[in-house]
Amino acid sequence: MADEKLNSIKPPAPERKETIEAAAMHDYESLEKETKGLLEISVDNLQSLLELLPTSTDVDSQTLANLRQEQPKIVNLQALILDVADKIKVLQKDGTIDKQFMIKVIRLDEPTQAAKHQPIHPDLTFGDLCQDLDKPEENALPEIWLKKVDPKQNCVTKSGIWWEQQDPADSIRAVLEDRGMDREVVDFGIVWCNEDYVIVLIQDNGEETGRSFSAYFIEGIDPEFANWRAEFSDGKPQRISERFKNEFQDRQVCKILRLKDGSDASNKMFDRSFLKAKTNPLYLELTPVTMPTTRATV
Repeated sequence: MADEKLNSIKPPAPERKETIEAAAMHDYESLEKETKGLLEISVDNLQSLLELLPTSTDVDSQTLANLRQEQPKIVNLQALILDVADKIKVLQKDGTIDKQFMIKVIRLDEPTQAAKHQPIHPDLTFGDLCQDLDKPEENALPEIWLKKVDPKQNCVTKSGIWWEQQDPADSIRAVLEDRGMDREVVDFGIVWCNEDYVIVLIQDNGEETGRSFSAYFIEGIDPEFANWRAEFSDGKPQRISERFKNEFQDRQVCKILRLKDGSDASNKMFDRSFLKAKTNPLYLELTPVTMPTTRATV
């Protein structure tokens, strides 16, 4: 029986080898073409970088010209990029050039808007940064928040993340370097709002994000002395749990905690008797709403 099965196995057709070799050659040629194109783009980008740097980089254009004329090789390009990177570090150390910070700008008041990455010069102030932002309204005034890590301010989550409002007059360099944040992408939160609000750290689907929630002054009372509060349409003051359940009707509100000490805050009032305006006092945990299952009838 085994001999019959063994004898039934037929060798591949003679042209099978040629077909496989042709397919392999086609794949190789495609990979070679794509790699060469990638290397050529990299050389062009490196040339653009060198044109921005002082002449003391000691990497002349002839080096790049030779690399273009020869068959491009990844190892040659890697060596050149590492050489340039080392020289840039020396120039930064002696003060010939200054590095920029890469920041991620997040709309805390518009969570559906995508974050934007942009480089900024470290000698700017937070107020300078505001001047370069796109205003949603002509008279809107931006306020800038910095995402920080401090377990003393956030004892609820392992990340220790919390948000702190920044003074427009403060130097970005001084603030970031003081907090050891000069070698990473820094998250900046922007709030365009002329009303009082608080920032809430929200955990939803395993991700922690910040979001602003505004409240309203009682009409007819001087805002400097009035309690601000979230209100139902009938004007009654709202508890924090009611506010968030009304806000997130497609989510289940699991926890509402004070960020600093972890105590329950769900039954507190959403006003100045418990919350200080323009701070990050709360943590909110959300989960998807589970729909009840129905049994099929036979």
